Amino acid sequence: MPMNTPPHSNIPSHLHVLFEAKARKGLSFDQIAKTISRDEVWVAAAFYGQAKFTAEELKKVSETLGLPAQEALNVLGDHWWPTRGLGPMPPTDPVIYRLYEAS
Repeated sequence: MPMNTPPHSNIPSHLHVLFEAKARKGLSFDQIAKTISRDEVWVAAAFYGQAKFTAEELKKVSETLGLPAQEALNVLGDHWWPTRGLGPMPPTDPVIYRLYEAS
């Protein structure tokens, strides 16, 4: 990925709303995680589409980010499933590629 490409440019388009709201509020993943009693790494995974919020967690995150909860539920509720892959295969990230190559 080129250096000027945002890290969330390859995520599903319906998740961009979370990143935009997070940026508007100036919140960290840790601050958001505290609102739902989760770890910041798990919340980051949810933002990147590799984990899925429960309906209750999504309502709390929506409130924290200033998003309409019903809209977030319509877009991010039961209508999609997390992608837990590493991206393209073979991986293009040099570090991940070395791990892939070693296996």
